[in-house]
Amino acid sequence: MKTKFGVNITLLRGNHECKNYCNDFKKEIVEKFGLFDCKNLCMKLFAVLPIATRNKRFLFIHGGLASSLQTIEDFNEQYGKTRVVDLDTSIGESLWSDPHYGTKPWIFNRARHGGVEFSEAVTQDFCRRNGVRGNEEMKSTSKRYTT
Repeated sequence: MKTKFGVNITLLRGNHECKNYCNDFKKEIVEKFGLFDCKNLCMKLFAVLPIATRNKRFLFIHGGLASSLQTIEDFNEQYGKTRVVDLDTSIGESLWSDPHYGTKPWIFNRARHGGVEFSEAVTQDFCRRNGVRGNEEMKSTSKRYTT
């Protein structure tokens, strides 16, 4: 897709594209492609992928918001320091986070055993502060909110 559409496509790094969370990655590469020693090369490639990007109206991110990341610049600054994705960092928290429909702004994400769940109000505040629009559909419910 990236080769076909070029600059119109941006690949984002997700929560599994790091050495701590892709335990079966090497095995899968060998099984599917017969490549034996390219895990380290793939990890270097993943490290240059952005975790978030935006256009004039929308923020695109794998995962969600994190309590210590209040602006899009915060994402870029924190991620740019190390390019490491560990659960105990604000970037790791973001990549393992999901929206929820409760009233508490932030709660521990028990389903993922890490990250946080953040409320609709948190999303609205973040979008307003950063001049972007959010749109998230929960898979477990028929609810949808748009800011």
